[in-house]
Amino acid sequence: MDSVHVGGIGGTYSGNPLACEAALEVLDIMTTERLPEKANNIGKAFRAKIDGIINKAPWIKEVRGMGAMMAVEIWDPDTGEPDKERTNRIHQYALEHGLIMITAGTFGNVIRTLMPLNINRETLEEGLNILCEALIIKS
Repeated sequence: MDSVHVGGIGGTYSGNPLACEAALEVLDIMTTERLPEKANNIGKAFRAKIDGIINKAPWIKEVRGMGAMMAVEIWDPDTGEPDKERTNRIHQYALEHGLIMITAGTFGNVIRTLMPLNINRETLEEGLNILCEALIIKS
């Protein structure tokens, strides 16, 4: 930072000692709590659960994502078109059964989830079970 002329580095938070300390603490927490590993395990659990029901839900066109942020794309298997109405039914069923998630995508036909990295196994399983029920039942 000493090599740049005065005013050469701009930004509201550039070099802010408090922001730098907070960033270092976040990196420490990510390491000590093994958050990247937890994210990968959440993603594996999600995919395993969806893979277990995918043959019962031909409207699932694609499952994508990484770690704890996953998406399930819903299409009408007869027309090959995005199925926003079915997506809304799946979403509504999940909400009514205690699972909060959002719909997304250009056509509103994507179920998107983002589980917290500190989620415990039981809560994750409960949420995945509700999601799978919604995906199967709300055909």
